Amino acid sequence: MHPESLIDALLFEDEGTELDFKRDQYAFEGADDRQKSELLKDILAFANAWRRSDAYILIGVQEFKGGPSTVFGINEHHDDAKLQQFVNSKTNRPIEFSYTPISYKSAQIGLIHLPVQERPTFLTKDYGALHRDTVYIRRGSSTDIARPDEIAKMGAAVDDSLRLRPLLVPMLASGADWTELTEAVAFETVCLRHPIIKDLPDYDPPAERGPFGMPTLSPMSHTNRDFFRERAEYLRFISKLRAVRFAVQNTGTALASGVKVTVQIDDPSNSVELILGSDRPGEPKKQWSSMDNIRPIAHHPEPDVEVNRTKSGWTINAFLGKVQAKDTALSSELLYLGISSSASVELPVAVFADELSAPVRATLSVHFTVADQEVAFDRLTQ
Repeated sequence: MHPESLIDALLFEDEGTELDFKRDQYAFEGADDRQKSELLKDILAFANAWRRSDAYILIGVQEFKGGPSTVFGINEHHDDAKLQQFVNSKTNRPIEFSYTPISYKSAQIGLIHLPVQERPTFLTKDYGALHRDTVYIRRGSSTDIARPDEIAKMGAAVDDSLRLRPLLVPMLASGADWTELTEAVAFETVCLRHPIIKDLPDYDPPAERGPFGMPTLSPMSHTNRDFFRERAEYLRFISKLRAVRFAVQNTGTALASGVKVTVQIDDPSNSVELILGSDRPGEPKKQWSSMDNIRPIAHHPEPDVEVNRTKSGWTINAFLGKVQAKDTALSSELLYLGISSSASVELPVAVFADELSAPVRATLSVHFTVADQEVAFDRLTQ
């Protein structure tokens, strides 16, 4: 259902085990533990509720009984990735939920979506006003503490298909053997300041001489007139750009299929450079031979990463296919990133899979420490 159509429908429903309205945004950024525990308590309560369909929390809406609830809107949104980390770092099992900012009839509202999932879920340590090992549950339009007999029945009441669920975690892979999986990587690079490539001269080698001082010509060897220009581009590339691969860890108990990672990079100033590994320049040669074009016939798989430049930035799609439970899948295609001055490049990520009702969202980052270096023409002739 389209978000606006979903909101239209929810506004005519009453609060209960599948719906709650919040007039004001939850306290989160800059709030203390007790204030933030209100958000945590509501998510726990809905995750543990006795229900057969998805649950929603609409933020920026005030309930009105007997008619459609009133949209007041909010002035700020919370980052979904930070909410995921906040909640799931404190619970006995990950809670599947998502926060989506929605523009609804000129107002901004927040939508928290919680599908039916495995229960019970509880805190492993006290936090704010909440207690560890306590199962908070939604009853009607209020929050309560589950009774021991309810807790005992929760596991048995979950459908077998919900017991087996993929839990996907996006990461960046780096390092010599691509075993370093992290949410943030850091590189030291060099931005070369060399002569303008198009203004560089053609490469014109000295003529080779035979035993009697006569020029020799080889029918198999040809001069690469673009050597200086190609070398300048090659040195610029290896100095400025660094490679990463996308990784998705499946920490759940079921196969995830059709896994796709989508990244939207905000780059209106065109300061970020992205190049696929299959497009990286090779080290140029001064001479090339006709034999260089002879290659054994081999099967090259289709690249699993797509990069497209948009007006506002970059769109990246990485297709990882199936990810077995407790396994990690990496993109086979390398992605080279670079910038001209020291800064961090934020990578807002959404992970899709056939088995997920909503994408998993997170923010990865690549930090560059960049040094400037002048390149004399002599270096290009080496």
